[in-house]
Amino acid sequence: MALINCPECETEISDKAQECVKCGNPLIQTPISQPDTPPQPRIEKIVNRAVDIIFTLMYAAVVYGLATSKDIELASGAAIFGLIIGFALIYFTQKIAKGVLGTVARSFDSMVKR
Repeated sequence: MALINCPECETEISDKAQECVKCGNPLIQTPISQPDTPPQPRIEKIVNRAVDIIFTLMYAAVVYGLATSKDIELASGAAIFGLIIGFALIYFTQKIAKGVLGTVARSFDSMVKR
């Protein structure tokens, strides 16, 4: 809390006060504006949705491949380890793809708006 001078009588008062305690002069307080977060561009949303769909199909292909494979026993430790590593790689690749494609989409969107 800071002290300010009343514009009418020069008495020091709180910057939170609605009016001066000495002369009763109402103080006009300007609201502090919060910075607006820009909405996510439409093209970036479309790119993110496309990446989600592509990687969901990749997840499904991995699971289908493991489920229909006759060479790998699903209960083996190597298969479970491979499945976890595979999903982790796909997940992080998805995050990287969204970041890169999102940057490209924002750049494209800003070029189009000019």
